[in-house]
Amino acid sequence: MAPRTRAAARCKNANRGSNYNTRGFVKLPLEILFQIVSAAQGAIIPCMNEAAMEKKYSERRDTLSALCQVCRSLRVALLPLLWGRLEACCLPLESCCLPGNQNNRDRWRLLTKKLISQLMVLSVIQPLYASYVRIVNIGIEPRVASEMLFNLAPALALMPNLHTIQIVIDPNYPKRRTNCVLVIRSTVFRNAFKDYLYPSVKRAVLPGQAMTILECFPQVREVCLNQAYHGGSFFSFLGILARNCDKLERFGWIQFSQDQDSRAAAIAEKLPNIRGLEYHIKNFNVIEISPLARLQNLEDLSLIMDAYDDISQCDDAVLEVAEATKKVLEASPSINKRLNDRVSMHPTNDRVSFS
Repeated sequence: MAPRTRAAARCKNANRGSNYNTRGFVKLPLEILFQIVSAAQGAIIPCMNEAAMEKKYSERRDTLSALCQVCRSLRVALLPLLWGRLEACCLPLESCCLPGNQNNRDRWRLLTKKLISQLMVLSVIQPLYASYVRIVNIGIEPRVASEMLFNLAPALALMPNLHTIQIVIDPNYPKRRTNCVLVIRSTVFRNAFKDYLYPSVKRAVLPGQAMTILECFPQVREVCLNQAYHGGSFFSFLGILARNCDKLERFGWIQFSQDQDSRAAAIAEKLPNIRGLEYHIKNFNVIEISPLARLQNLEDLSLIMDAYDDISQCDDAVLEVAEATKKVLEASPSINKRLNDRVSMHPTNDRVSFS
């Protein structure tokens, strides 16, 4: 009798006319598998933490990747979900065996390798997967930012369905031999993206120095500044934003306690047609937001503030800011405004959100 081999088993399954792995876990309906994946923690957009996210926010992609390796039938069903997001934005877990700076550099190096491998798959190994990508959410190591951006720009052009892009750069990344912080200049972004347009992108979450590439997104409707803007006058920056993004509907930014004045007045003047705002405030710095009441089309206003460990310490600040937010929205003549008197916790950094 002929020996039983894997080839013979494959032939037998083919003659049956049935799919591989039709019993057990992989037999579950796709709807249940999608529910399992949706329950996993995904990366946050916008991420206003000014640094790469923690490992736990890669749970969704890690789960999808593991399921795609279980069997062929799962791979076919879940590959579009896995490659729906190009994600390399979460630092691996820390190692207790290395000093602080070395530890941070090694973690960023692993994150960079993860980004390179995904770009290689989309650009060289399986270009067809690029049509699945709808969200690009990446962290870039400052030491290799120029190289990564020059690889990223042409890869984005291969993604016809891309609608959201988030780039995070650690502003505190130290040089190897000194304590100086590496600074990525806006010219690096401009040179990498100058020959490309991405008309499908509707949402961009970028650091201040990357705002020079907004002209590459002619259809963008939402822009978030995920780091403090130090590239000159914030008023001038808003003017550039208004000129390059004529379809802009929503804007988000960070207000630091060391900022000398509120940027609300500048936004009311330079972005008069804005419909939604997301205001990230550091250290419960109670600000003057009354100028935002001049926005005629304002429909949604969210104030997100860093929370104390003991929320009872900031009850007065919570009430004051919540009341100010409500007054601004009440002053808007927009018929579509949302007067939600709501206080909620932001998913990252335990921030309190008012809207």
